[in-house]
Amino acid sequence: MNHQLRTPHGHQLYKRRSPLAEAPNSWLKDGRGLRRFARRGLNAVRSELRFAATVTNLLRLNTLGITTNRLTTHNRLTTHNRPNNPATTAA
Repeated sequence: MNHQLRTPHGHQLYKRRSPLAEAPNSWLKDGRGLRRFARRGLNAVRSELRFAATVTNLLRLNTLGITTNRLTTHNRLTTHNRPNNPATTAA
């Protein structure tokens, strides 16, 4: 990892990674108040983290005004536009 960071390309990639990786962590820490886990054990902590991430994602969708109709329409459009889709290719 140190070798990759020393190259200009590696340094540029790492700079791009920071806002992508750190923003969701800060949303969980500050927005959800998830500074400590309430349960013990890896499985329990993993479940708690996934639940907090799901809540954050649902609230974000709500804030952006994305409804289930928009999600369904988006999924339908992307499904039909995929190459070799069984729904669109003749049998």
